[in-house]
Amino acid sequence: MNHDQDPQDLPQPVPVEEDLEPAMAVLYEDEQPVLMLSGADELPTEKEKSLVGAKVSALGLAILVHVVLAFLLAAVFVIVPGPPSSEITALSAPATQEQAPQIQKVVEQPPQPTVSQSATTMRFMTSTNASAVAMPTVDFDISATELDMGTTMGSFEANIGASMGGSISFMGNAGQGRRVVFAVDASASMNSRGKRGKGKGKKGPDAPISKFELMKKELDDSIKKLPPGTEYQILFFSAFAWPHDEIDTRNKAQWESYRWKIAPNDPSPEIPKFKYLRSTTDQTKKSRQIIQETATTLGTLWGPPVLMALSIRPKPDIVFFMTDGATGNPRMWIDMINAANKKGGKRAVIHTTAMMEPDAAKDLSDLAIANGGEFTIIGADGKTTKGVDYFKAQAAMPK
Repeated sequence: MNHDQDPQDLPQPVPVEEDLEPAMAVLYEDEQPVLMLSGADELPTEKEKSLVGAKVSALGLAILVHVVLAFLLAAVFVIVPGPPSSEITALSAPATQEQAPQIQKVVEQPPQPTVSQSATTMRFMTSTNASAVAMPTVDFDISATELDMGTTMGSFEANIGASMGGSISFMGNAGQGRRVVFAVDASASMNSRGKRGKGKGKKGPDAPISKFELMKKELDDSIKKLPPGTEYQILFFSAFAWPHDEIDTRNKAQWESYRWKIAPNDPSPEIPKFKYLRSTTDQTKKSRQIIQETATTLGTLWGPPVLMALSIRPKPDIVFFMTDGATGNPRMWIDMINAANKKGGKRAVIHTTAMMEPDAAKDLSDLAIANGGEFTIIGADGKTTKGVDYFKAQAAMPK
């Protein structure tokens, strides 16, 4: 704008009617155009600018939060593992002292999903590390009648038919067992004869049978009928006891060298050890032959054979004890036998028989009753009578 110019010479503004739209005015200052806005188109204020910025920031924050949540949800499904597999650690003992224990890990796979309610769920065991201890080769004979599990476990006889073993009998007494010991009298008094019977003496085949011959006949029958696989032993006795398969009574030097002594109330008697035999066809045949060849010796002392029978381990299930006479200090022997039977695990059942000797009936009956057994007595006629019936008959007899 030229300051020397007359204001009147300048163009005059034209009045605008109120109905007309607001117009922009352009002023020239120093010959430069200056834009002038009407009241309706004013520039935004600082407050309005701040409000717009806050809205933009809130929108951006919301978008960021949703992105983070989406990322976390995706991480949950990807990172969270399934149920851990169970792990079994087995320690295998070394085969020798020089070997160190080997650790074997067995991982059990997680159970497979059930296909149906009736389907069976199977678990598979997978070995991840083989043991350094070699497994022994086991030879199994399907025709075998027994499985030997060692001396502490006994044996299993497949054809015995009962968990407690087969039925075994001797001189009117019977029981169930897998291990049995026959303690039978071989003293010189066993050579005496009864009143009648089919004996083999000098008086002919119809002569009364001797106690020893009758014992051999009954014992032979019992051994012949032993269930296969039964563990058994026969202890002959007179002044002491001996295993039938170890000592030959016809060999005096051998018999004397085996002699051992035991006294009543001896707290720690030294009883010789012996072993069970297994009832097979060949073994029982050998035992039956030895029975027929055994001879009588010395006098009767019936404490040692029963104590010897109870000393073996495992303890026998049944002890069949037979004698033809009474003995000195019977109550002391009975107390010692009862005490011995309470040691070493379960108690053996002791059955007793008096061979044609009524004087020993009461003591032998008491011994049997105290040890869960039964008592029988062989009469002079060779017949066997149950102890209960014998004592009833004795009580009924006139005084």
